[in-house]
Amino acid sequence: MIDAVTPIAGEKHGLLIRLIGALLLVAGLAAAYIAPIEIYTYYAFAPGGRFSYEGFYFGSFMFAYITIQVVGYYLIAALGITLGYGHLARTRWARPLTVTGLWFWLVCGLPLMAIALLMLVTSKGATVTGLLIGLPFMVLAYPLGPVLLLRFYQSKPVREVFEQRPPTTLRLDTIPLSVRGVCALLCFIILALHLPMLVNGVFPLFGRLLTGRQGFMALDILILTLAGLTWGFAHQKRWAWIGVLLVFGLLTASNAVTFARHSLLDVLLAMRLPPTEMAFFQGVPFLEQPLALPTALPSAGMVILALITGRHFWAKRTKA
Repeated sequence: MIDAVTPIAGEKHGLLIRLIGALLLVAGLAAAYIAPIEIYTYYAFAPGGRFSYEGFYFGSFMFAYITIQVVGYYLIAALGITLGYGHLARTRWARPLTVTGLWFWLVCGLPLMAIALLMLVTSKGATVTGLLIGLPFMVLAYPLGPVLLLRFYQSKPVREVFEQRPPTTLRLDTIPLSVRGVCALLCFIILALHLPMLVNGVFPLFGRLLTGRQGFMALDILILTLAGLTWGFAHQKRWAWIGVLLVFGLLTASNAVTFARHSLLDVLLAMRLPPTEMAFFQGVPFLEQPLALPTALPSAGMVILALITGRHFWAKRTKA
């Protein structure tokens, strides 16, 4: 019963799905090509390079920034190639995985776009004309793009096209969408927690800024804890749901207490960045203002999202 979909609807949506798959595959392959080449950027900032400066080494901001770029390209390659294949083969797992990614885009897109806009506005080369030209593209990237794509993937014809294929052992569609979304955010946070390790391991702990070995140990413990909670959350274990609430509740309190006393300048000083990079941050607004609210909001948001998923963990379970 592979072709049980209405012929016209199946052909039209099947063609669109293949087109999206081809675009995703091309983007993934392009990222896979760029990622190794991007590693060459290290040489441009190293001694003797075109953009070299004193203090560029493991632990500097630019070293961390390049590393993030390289990892980002590899992640785009992995996602693009995987989802591209899933769309071209119209596998059942491709649609729930894509929908999860789009919801992740909606949740994380706003703060990421705000950070990108702040960096653009504070850039010395930024102009009003450039900002106005870039505004429509930013609106298309968020929120218009993910909203339109979500409507497409959640429509009945698209669902039917993907469900033509036989079920696999990877049954993502059996996990509720909100649970998948929280799991995706947990995976993103686990990756993001590796970033402070590139800049002296700065970690806020109830009023203190841990650095060095202490910071690394705190980050390591949190990463391992979240990895276990992610597995449990994906399997809808009640202990994992409680654990996520406790961990992010504590992180919210810790961030609020710590950054009520410390500013962004304190964090930059704790990173021990070279003088050239510290000079770069002098023009950043609110450099010496407390950051309690903006740093506590993301972890508080995770608490709210976990609470929304509660019904999937505490609903009565019938025996098989």
